Amino acid sequence: MDSTTDAPIGQWTHLVGTWDGTTLRLYINGALNQYATLNITPWDSGCPFHIGGVYDPTGDCAYEGQFFNGLIDEVTYYNQALSAADVSSLYNAGAGGKCFTYDLAYHMATNAVGHSLGHTDITLATKEFINPYPYTSWNPDCWLLGVAGLSATSIGYSNAPYPVIYGYPEVTMVSPRHFLFADHAIGTNPPTFAFLDPNNVVYFARLLDRTNLPNTDIAVGILDHDLPSSVGYLPVLDPNYSTYLPTGTTDYVQGIGGKSVYNQPLVFSQPIRLSDPLYVWWNPTAQIIPLGFGLGTDWSFPLIVEDSSSPQRFLINNQLVLLSSAYFSTGGPNYANYIVPINQAMHYLSTNNSAPVYQLTTYSLTGWPHVQ
Repeated sequence: MDSTTDAPIGQWTHLVGTWDGTTLRLYINGALNQYATLNITPWDSGCPFHIGGVYDPTGDCAYEGQFFNGLIDEVTYYNQALSAADVSSLYNAGAGGKCFTYDLAYHMATNAVGHSLGHTDITLATKEFINPYPYTSWNPDCWLLGVAGLSATSIGYSNAPYPVIYGYPEVTMVSPRHFLFADHAIGTNPPTFAFLDPNNVVYFARLLDRTNLPNTDIAVGILDHDLPSSVGYLPVLDPNYSTYLPTGTTDYVQGIGGKSVYNQPLVFSQPIRLSDPLYVWWNPTAQIIPLGFGLGTDWSFPLIVEDSSSPQRFLINNQLVLLSSAYFSTGGPNYANYIVPINQAMHYLSTNNSAPVYQLTTYSLTGWPHVQ
C-alpha cells in the first residue's frame, strides 16, 4: 500500500502503520493517509526483519537493497494495533516522542495487556478460582495468576466457625494482621475470614476488633492472629501519585477491578479516574471507556451494589497496589489520601488488643517520569 503523498526532503516525517487483522492503515504526521481492507491470513516467512533496508547476503531469504537514504528514529513494534487517538497522541508529543508517553500510566496499560496475552477466553481468564466453591484452588487460567498481592484479598467470610466460603463482601490485608474494607458492607457480628495463599492452602482468621474513620466509609479491622507471609498484604498508592499520574476529570488510567458474580470472585480491567482527592472513581458501564494502549473494553465489567468492599487496584510491575474498596458502584474512598488516619486506626486496634503494631506500606513511585 502506497501513501498518497511523498515524504518531504530535509524534514522529519512521522509514520505509523497498523493492521488490526482486517484493515491495513498508514498514518502520516498523526493523520490517516491511506487504508485498505485485506482478506489474508498472516504467516511467518522465516526471514529476518530489517529496518531501513535489507542486508541478508546468505540463506533462503538472501537479498540486499532498498536502503533508505536518511535518518530513522524511535522505531517501535507494538503488540496491538494502535488506535487513531494513540497515533495522534504519539505525534503530538513532538520532540518528546514515545519517551514522553512511556510514563507510569503507559506502563500500567501495557503491563496489563502483557499479562492478558494468550488468554482468548476472557470469561475464563477473569475468574480467580476453579468452580464450584468452596474455592480451594486458584484458576490456572487466571490472567493475573502469580502477581504479588492477589491472595491478600479474602475469598469469603461467615459468622460460623469455619465457613462455607462466599465470594463477597471482600476485605483486603494491608499488614499481616490488619485489613481495609467498606464500613457499610460488614455487620458488627465478628465473622471468620478465609484466605487462599498461592499454594492453594486455606487460612482462617477471626475478626478481633474493628473501627471506622469518621465521616467516611473506610473501616479498619484486626484479626485474632497474623496471617502467614504466603498470604501477604497490599501496599497502598503513594500519596504523591498526582506527580506521576494524570488527574484530570476525563483522564482514565488502567486499573485492576474486583467483584463477585454468583459468588465467583473476578479480577478484570477497571478504568480508574483520580481527579478527586477524596475518592477514586470508575464507571459502572466500564465497557464504554477505551484505554489508550490498555486492555480492550471487553476486559471490563461494571460494578453493582453487591460488589461493596471489593478492592480496586493498580498493577505496577508485578505488584498489585491498593487504591480503594468499592463504596458506590461508581467509586470508593481514595486510600492514598487517608494514610495518616488509617495508620492511627491500625495503631489503636493493635494497642487496644495487645497485638503487634503495624503501619501501612506505601508503594513508592520515585523514579517514574513526572507527568507534564
